[in-house]
Amino acid sequence: MFLTSSWFLGVVLPICLTTFLLLRRWAPPTFSLGWLCLCSILLYGWWDPAHLPVLLGSLITNYSIGYGLIKMTHTSVIAKTHVLTGGIALNLFVLAYYKYAAFTATIVNDLAGTTFAPPLDPAPLGISFLTFLQIAYLVDLSRSPSKHHSWLDYTLFVTFFPKLVAGPILRREQFLPQIDALRTGSFSTAIHLAEGISYFAIGLAKKLVIADSFGPLINPTFTSLASGSSLSMAEAWLAVSAYTFQLYFDFSGYTDMAIGIARMFGFTLPGNFHAPYKATSIIDFWRRWHITFSSFLRDYLYFPLGGNRKGALRQYVNLFAIMILGGLWHGANWTFVVWGGLHGFYLCVNHLWRKVQIDLPDWLCHVLTSICVMLAWGWFRADTVAAGLHLSQALVGLTSLLPTNLTLAEVKEAVQTPAPSIEAFALVFHDLSIALPFESRTIYPMDILTSNASLTGLLFLAATIVAWKGPTTQEWVQGTPTLRSNWTLRRAAVIGLLLYGAFLASINAARGAFIYQQF
Repeated sequence: MFLTSSWFLGVVLPICLTTFLLLRRWAPPTFSLGWLCLCSILLYGWWDPAHLPVLLGSLITNYSIGYGLIKMTHTSVIAKTHVLTGGIALNLFVLAYYKYAAFTATIVNDLAGTTFAPPLDPAPLGISFLTFLQIAYLVDLSRSPSKHHSWLDYTLFVTFFPKLVAGPILRREQFLPQIDALRTGSFSTAIHLAEGISYFAIGLAKKLVIADSFGPLINPTFTSLASGSSLSMAEAWLAVSAYTFQLYFDFSGYTDMAIGIARMFGFTLPGNFHAPYKATSIIDFWRRWHITFSSFLRDYLYFPLGGNRKGALRQYVNLFAIMILGGLWHGANWTFVVWGGLHGFYLCVNHLWRKVQIDLPDWLCHVLTSICVMLAWGWFRADTVAAGLHLSQALVGLTSLLPTNLTLAEVKEAVQTPAPSIEAFALVFHDLSIALPFESRTIYPMDILTSNASLTGLLFLAATIVAWKGPTTQEWVQGTPTLRSNWTLRRAAVIGLLLYGAFLASINAARGAFIYQQF
C-alpha cells in the first residue's frame, strides 16, 4: 500500500504537495487542480498499471452519462430513468465481471455440473469504492441536476489519490463545492498542514504500531483453520479479539491518513469512524463504523426499497437483504455473505427489541454488542465456510477450553524469551536486571517484561484503551474551535512521538497491506 511506503512518504508526497502549493500560489487554479489529477492518475498507474485503462474508461463513460443527465432537464422522466438505469447497470456489470464472475462460475459449476472456466483477471484496485462513488454521482444528478462541472473537476472528484482505493465514499455535494471554493478563495496553508499532519501521524501510528503488530497473532491461527485444524476456545477468542482490533486500527488508520493528506491539499474528507467499539447496540455500531458505506446503503438501497415505511416485516426483509449485499460488496466469498447475514439478523433483533422497550444497563448493552460484532468478525476473516464453522464452534465452547498440546515448558519459554522486535532493548534490560533463582534455573524479571507474552498483553491493553476509552481522532485534532489555539508545544510533541513510533515500527515489524485495499 503506497500510503505507508517510504518511497511515497519520502519522495512522492513531498513533490506532489510542494508543487501543488507553488502552483496554488503562483498559477491559475486550473494548474494546481490539474496537477492533482495528474498525480492521482499516475499513482494509480504506478500502483496498478494493468487496470489504468479500466479507470480511464470508467471516468469517460460515467462523465458522459452524467453530462447527459444534466442536459435532460426537460426530457421525460421515463427517458431519464432509462439513461440512469443504463449507467448503473454498466457500472455494476464491470464490478460483477471483475469481482464476482469467478464466484458465479464456481456456483454454477457446482450446481449444474458444468465446467465454465472462471476469468483469471484480478479486480482493479478500489473497484468497489469507485463503483459506489460513481453510482452515487449518477443517482444524485438524476435527483437534483446541478450546474455542469468540468471534466477536470469530475476526474479529481473520482481519482483524488488519498481516498481512491479505500474511501471514504464521497458524495458530489461533499467534494465538488470544495473545488469551486479553491478556485475562488484561499486557505491557510499553515493551519491545513498542521491539521493534516496531525491526522496523518495518528493514522500512521494506528496502522504501523497497533494494527500490524496484531498480524503475527492472527495469521497463523487462520492459516491453521483454513487447513482444517481445530482451535480451543481460548485460541479462538484470542484470534478474534486480535482481529477485531487489527481491522479497526488498520481501516481507521487508513481513513485518518487519507483525511490528513487531503487536508494538506486544502480538502476536507468526511469521517468514516466515530469510536465504533463504544457502541451500545448494533444500530449504534453501524452509525459509527464505516459511516460513508453504511450511509450509502441507507440512502441508495434501504430507502428506495421502502425502508420502514411499509411495515415491520418489510423493514426486516430490507435490512437483511441490504446487509447480505453489503457483505457481498466486501468480497466474492460465502463467508462475507454469512457476515452480512449475521449483521442483518442483529439489526432485525435490535429493531424488534426497541419496540418491546426492555431497558438494559449500558455496560451490558456494550458487552453484548461487542460479542456480537466479534462473532461476526470471525466470519469476515475466515477463508472458507468450513473454517468459519470451526471457528464458531470454538468460540461458543464446543471444543476444548485450552490448547491440548500446550506444555508447561512452552509457557515458560513464551513468558521468558525476549521479543525479537525489541531484541536490542531486551538485551540491555537483561543485563541490567537482577537474577533470581527459581527451582534449578535462574530467571531474569526483565526478560519476562520484554517477552512476547508481556508485549502482547500490553498491545491488547493499549488497543482497548484507545478504542473504548480514548477520544476519536477528530475529537483530538479539532477539539476546540480553531486548531491554532490547539497547536501547542505539547501537541507538537505528541505528533512527533507518534511519527517516531511509526518509524520504529516500520523498521522492526513486517508491514502488511491495508486490509480494505482488497475491497
